[in-house]
Amino acid sequence: MPLLALLGRPAVALCCAVLAACTQPVRPAPVDGGAYWPTYLGDASRAPFVSEVVATDTPQVVWETSVGPGVRGLPVVAGQVIVAASADRYIYSVSRVDGSHFWRSKLQGQPFTPLLRADEIYAVTEEEGGLYVLHMAEGEELRELELPSIATPPAIAGDTTYIASQPGILFAFTSRSDEPVWTARFRRPPLAGPVVVDRHLLYVAHDSLILLDRFSGLRRAATATSEVLTGEAAARNGTLFAATELGSIIAWRLPDLERLWTAPGHAPFVAGPAVADGVGYAVTGNGHLVRFDTADGSARIVASTGSAAIATPVIVANGVLVGDLNGRLHFFDRNGTAIWTVEFDGLLELPVLVYDGRIVVPYYSRKGAGFASTTHGRLVEMR
Repeated sequence: MPLLALLGRPAVALCCAVLAACTQPVRPAPVDGGAYWPTYLGDASRAPFVSEVVATDTPQVVWETSVGPGVRGLPVVAGQVIVAASADRYIYSVSRVDGSHFWRSKLQGQPFTPLLRADEIYAVTEEEGGLYVLHMAEGEELRELELPSIATPPAIAGDTTYIASQPGILFAFTSRSDEPVWTARFRRPPLAGPVVVDRHLLYVAHDSLILLDRFSGLRRAATATSEVLTGEAAARNGTLFAATELGSIIAWRLPDLERLWTAPGHAPFVAGPAVADGVGYAVTGNGHLVRFDTADGSARIVASTGSAAIATPVIVANGVLVGDLNGRLHFFDRNGTAIWTVEFDGLLELPVLVYDGRIVVPYYSRKGAGFASTTHGRLVEMR
């Protein structure tokens, strides 16, 4: 006998009411056909908002919304839509106008940072690894590929998606085939997502860098690193930059991977650097903001958050935004002078997004204690 028949009519009515209350309204999201967010933090320099200007007055919250029990990976913005991955295995589509939800789509595993190309959303999942392509308007699944376990964001270039799996296999898929056009195997699992630099693709492990031709998968250069790398590497103007667990920033020339300089002597880094306008910024695990010259590696601490930090700094035209694990978002000018600080009721583990002078802040909050505690992924827009 069906379960609802066993429950009886009153129980059926109650179940329907509960389901209706839990179901979020589904409405089409406006599609930005020119959307392109092909890698973690938008581009290989990890500085996609360098032309944005942030107001020097302390910003105020415009809206706040929930995206499941916790944001996973960095949300992305396309026009008036924010796309975020959550620990509840859903991809959420949220309005930038007021924080209301357009739709949510459940995947088979926990997703990482989503990527965007035209009217499509690309997401990979960790356990039960897979690549999912969703339509931006209503979240319907357009494509699904099964893959080994994945622990890093993918990268897109042209019509090809590059995915590094946890066993150390790199896949290249075009939009026209469900079979990879090439694969490459490595002795070490990936530390971060693949980095596209012109016609090359960089595979980043904790102790090595391997450069491949992105069209064929053939190796072009490789080097061992003297220190354990951490976070996402950044590339700009033919140079690769990475931070290390020993507190150094290292630069290599591309495509031969010749080491150019090392800037040691800092506290251990957790996140990778961002580079723009001939300078770079990286934040140490204890919250020191380090500024370095991309040409010669001269580096110094210019500011401090006062507490632990694990997110890549966000460079804008008139300063740098840095979040910390005490829930504070700091805005410094390019020389490290403090401009303002805003505090949130949660952890700032991810970089913020900046569009049209507005700041989108993803954060993680926990309410209660012990078994009674609940977790929430939150998105806030400020201006």
